[in-house]
Amino acid sequence: PYLVLETLNELSERLLMMNGLVAERGLPAHDLAHGLVDVLTDPFFMDQLELQLVACRCLYNFLEINNDYVHSAVHAGAIEALQSKLLEISYIDLAEQSLQTLEIISKISGTQIFRRNCLLSCLQYLDFFTIHAQRKAINITANSVKYIKESEFEIVEEIFPILQRIVVEFSDSQALNNSWLAISRIIKNFRSSPNLLTKLINRDLLNKMNSVISNPHTNITTNLRLINTLSICARNDELSILILKGGKVGDCIKSSLSKYKKSNNQDDSVSIEALMAAPKDLIISIL
Repeated sequence: PYLVLETLNELSERLLMMNGLVAERGLPAHDLAHGLVDVLTDPFFMDQLELQLVACRCLYNFLEINNDYVHSAVHAGAIEALQSKLLEISYIDLAEQSLQTLEIISKISGTQIFRRNCLLSCLQYLDFFTIHAQRKAINITANSVKYIKESEFEIVEEIFPILQRIVVEFSDSQALNNSWLAISRIIKNFRSSPNLLTKLINRDLLNKMNSVISNPHTNITTNLRLINTLSICARNDELSILILKGGKVGDCIKSSLSKYKKSNNQDDSVSIEALMAAPKDLIISIL
């Protein structure tokens, strides 16, 4: 194990300093991906946590060189190898390095992470991670649910309550924005299946959406995304009733527009000034 650890340390440093051009000329990407995954999954090295950490860091540095290497890593079984480090948090640094590596993979092959049922592993110990690692776990989720099928609903059903808990309980803006992104993408993918949406979405989540849209501090990107998501929900018979019963749609629209008025007028109505100043995309989304 000592010799392997020293070799991995040296490899990690070399990969860190390597640029894409040099890598294309002489780096055996396929073989290296398989070799690193073999180290991560070899039972002989399982108890060597420092060695596992360095091997995971090597894989991260390897993928950083060229995003095309992600496909080689996925083919070699990198997703499953990294997922295994998240099933039991015995070494928090290793778990967080695994998340960092999975984040790179999720940008290119997020669907593969989703279909290998890896997202629950990323999210289940969220409360034990640093804010930095929490952001990565949530970003992996948002990247991975971009393209999902109705037939994959069971996987979504496992992770959706965690996402809902995040948007209710968390305060970190980056974590919240990416959680809303993940929720919005899931709802958009299931927009043609009203029965599936009603299984996922409840009154509390709809009310929270209204609250975030009404908040003057919500950034325009999240605001637009949630208005469009709420619009999808409103096309669903059961969810539209919940939205109307909440009685906050008018206030929600008024608040999202009133934040653009420049005068200090305390009038509660939406002024022409605010309508003129509001982004065009926001007006279209509301309409």
